[in-house]
Amino acid sequence: MTSIKYFKAILILFIFVVTVLTCFCIDLGNNNCGGVNHVCCENKTCSSPELICVEDKCMNFKINISSDQDSYKSGTKANITVKIDSSGKLNNVKIRVYGIKPVGFHVSRYKLDDTEILNLTPGINVKSTIYNLPECISCSGVRAGAHEIRAELTYTDTILYNSTKTIELIK
Repeated sequence: MTSIKYFKAILILFIFVVTVLTCFCIDLGNNNCGGVNHVCCENKTCSSPELICVEDKCMNFKINISSDQDSYKSGTKANITVKIDSSGKLNNVKIRVYGIKPVGFHVSRYKLDDTEILNLTPGINVKSTIYNLPECISCSGVRAGAHEIRAELTYTDTILYNSTKTIELIK
């Protein structure tokens, strides 16, 4: 009878040790890697294509570009606002807002091209630019019509997120 009690006690102890060790190993392992604001998994990967590994942390970014109007008369001012939704803190991030591409020999230059270094905090970060729109005349190389404005978020030359908005220039 004592050997059965001894066997039961050893079995209970064995189950307890296995349970504790299994939980302990899972907690110590990298099974929680890859989630939002969690450590990146092996090969600098994250659990979702919406996440990107930055500084060994999986982060999520979204950009929304808005303007005070959808159509502008050429030569007027446009208020362009870029809202960056960041899942965490990240310093020395570049935000580039650019667009309104001329035609002809000026093809490689944008009429709007503004870059700023930001220190992102968790949540919404806002950057606003008041831009003097070009005249729709031949010397500026800009034609009336639809033009894209882009916002590009980069960190150490890696594009984290980009977004576009179309505005209309009226002559």
